[in-house]
Amino acid sequence: MLATFALVVGLFALLATPLDITFAIQQRAVFSGRVTLRWLFGLLRIRLPPSGPKKGPRPRKSRRGKRWASTSHLAHRSLAILKSEALRRRILRFGLSVLRSFRRHDLDLRVRLGLDDPADTGILGGLARPAIALLRARPSAKVDLELNFLEPCFEADARGTVRVIPLQVAYVILTFVLSPTVLWAASSLLLGSRRGESRENSVAGHRSRMANEPPTP
Repeated sequence: MLATFALVVGLFALLATPLDITFAIQQRAVFSGRVTLRWLFGLLRIRLPPSGPKKGPRPRKSRRGKRWASTSHLAHRSLAILKSEALRRRILRFGLSVLRSFRRHDLDLRVRLGLDDPADTGILGGLARPAIALLRARPSAKVDLELNFLEPCFEADARGTVRVIPLQVAYVILTFVLSPTVLWAASSLLLGSRRGESRENSVAGHRSRMANEPPTP
């Protein structure tokens, strides 16, 4: 019993120790970046391997159409759920709570973003504005968000150093994930995804039957 109590206290003490995160990330046609973690006042240092520009494995041609359709359906479903006012307020509170958990930071962030639907681009831009305003209020942060309403795109250049308390961040994330609004959104997204896959399989089966039927004389 005493050993368990000591283990719990030690774990909480470790999670209450500041964690410094230094990063340099760039997204253009391909992704590249590096991240360094310093914990326990510099006693523990972890350098994530630099991820040079490289492309992931290409999907097989036979599955490309189905995979793209499934991804597109998931994206549209996610954006439809984001139109819920309660969910947007909850995401906004979560983002602001994460930003407030930064004990100190030196941030230079530039993002260029555009979605298929200009209305969806506007929704994401509206969600990002309060967080951007909070970051810009600090002299050590430079943040620039450019919305592209003409074509879909995503380009980002981020570099800087932030200090967080892991225990505080874990609490913020858990309260967000376990909130009723987020659980409702996750269940709706999962249910919608299953329905979309069911419709796709039904359409594919119908086309297969039509292709195998002999021509009518």
